[in-house]
Amino acid sequence: SYDLSPVDKEIAAALLTLEAELCTGDTNLANFVSDEFEIACHSPLAILNRWLELKLIVWSEALHCVLTEWAAKEKPQPRRETKRYETLTGQKYPEP
Repeated sequence: SYDLSPVDKEIAAALLTLEAELCTGDTNLANFVSDEFEIACHSPLAILNRWLELKLIVWSEALHCVLTEWAAKEKPQPRRETKRYETLTGQKYPEP
């Protein structure tokens, strides 16, 4: 059982309707849409890393401060993505 909330079910339905991918730290929802519908799921840090790779954003100390505040409240990110972040920015990923 995936223990989905009513909002999770609405999100899953929207993803199917829009043929979209998912970006979330909610493992229940991510596992559900991946297992049941083969919808690609990305961690928030994976999206940030992609933006850095594409040079859509320029990393700065101010952005690192925002990330540090966010990381303290967010679920842990995949280790692969934290290492990728460190390679892209030259800074240590802020662990909660």
